[in-house]
Amino acid sequence: MGTNKSDEFPAGIKHGSEFYWRLNRAHLNCIENLPLFGVLVLVGVFAGVLDETFGLVSQIVLGARIFQTLAHLSSGSVFAINARFTGFIVQYGSFAYLLWHILHNTGIV
Repeated sequence: MGTNKSDEFPAGIKHGSEFYWRLNRAHLNCIENLPLFGVLVLVGVFAGVLDETFGLVSQIVLGARIFQTLAHLSSGSVFAINARFTGFIVQYGSFAYLLWHILHNTGIV
């Protein structure tokens, strides 16, 4: 097989092709956002605040996540980085809305 040992691929140090590194970083970005989104959805389910708007905003989060990942994989250009940031902002704006929706519909706010 290859010449590298299994312990010669450190997580935080760039290795492999440029695309491989972008794929690695895109995967880590997905994993970083998943717990936050999962908690918001689970709290929404258990709080009984799911409605059309909650579902729509959750779909927007998913679409923005896919957009950010595709932009991440496409290249490391300034345009692609700005597109990734746009996807990131849409996701976190949607997270803020989901949190407000939960708090508002449970009477906390």
